[in-house]
Amino acid sequence: MRRATFRDRAEYALSCTLEGVVAHLPHRAALRLAAAIGSLAGFPFGIRRDTVESNLRRAFPDADDAWIERVMRETYRHLGREAIEMVRLSRMTREEIVALTEIPDEDLAAVRAALAEGKGLLFATGHYGNWEVAAAAVAARGMPIDAIVK
Repeated sequence: MRRATFRDRAEYALSCTLEGVVAHLPHRAALRLAAAIGSLAGFPFGIRRDTVESNLRRAFPDADDAWIERVMRETYRHLGREAIEMVRLSRMTREEIVALTEIPDEDLAAVRAALAEGKGLLFATGHYGNWEVAAAAVAARGMPIDAIVK
C-alpha cells in the first residue's frame, strides 16, 4: 500500500476545508462558490479540458468555436455545483431535502400506490441533472430506495 504524500495530505486538507465552508454557507452562496470553483477547474487549470472539448466537437461537429467554449465553461460550472450539492446533501436533514426538491403530488401518489402493491417499483433515469439528489428526494419522503448504476 502506498504511503500518503505531502500532496495527498494537502489535497485532503483543502477538500475538508472546502467541505466545511460550503456546508455552512447559505444554499445560493454555496452554489455560486461551487460554480466559480468549477470554472477554475476548467479555466485556467484545464482539468480534462482536452477530453471535454474533443467530446463536444465529436457530438456537435457543426458547432462553432464560440459555442464550444461557452458550453465547456457552463459544463465546468455545472460540475462544480453538482459536486457541492453532493457535499451538502450528506449533511442535510429530511426536511431540508424535501424543501430543496419538488415532486408533483400526483407523481408521489402514483409511486405510493405502486409501492402499496408490494411488488416494488423500478425507476429508470438518464444521467443528467443530479440523480443523487433525486434519489435523496424520494427517500426523504419516506420511500425506500436502492440504486443500481451501470
